[in-house]
Amino acid sequence: MGMLDSVLDLFPHEVTIEPFTGQDRTGEATYGAGKTYRAKIERGSRQIASAGNAAIIPQYKVFIGSALFVDVRDRLTLPTMFGERTTSGGITTSIPVIRQVMPVYDEMEQVCAILYCG
Repeated sequence: MGMLDSVLDLFPHEVTIEPFTGQDRTGEATYGAGKTYRAKIERGSRQIASAGNAAIIPQYKVFIGSALFVDVRDRLTLPTMFGERTTSGGITTSIPVIRQVMPVYDEMEQVCAILYCG
């Protein structure tokens, strides 16, 4: 039983991670089967301006409630509540780019991972 077993209620969301497996012949990334993990997601944003145009880009800090290895090339899918509304009224699935992965350790072992995305 890991340290986080007693605090899983602090991870109210579920995310899916598909491991990067390589590239196909056209250079497109390929992924393995996705696995679902408990997580806590914090959403922020940053503003990018260039040539008189400005855009607000969402950024996420995702706390994974499991000890696992995540590669920045893996595909992360967030819950629908973190998607964006389309012009037709639907909601897009949010698949942010993983920018950095920080494993978190206690004195003995890795206990969780923090993913910085955006």
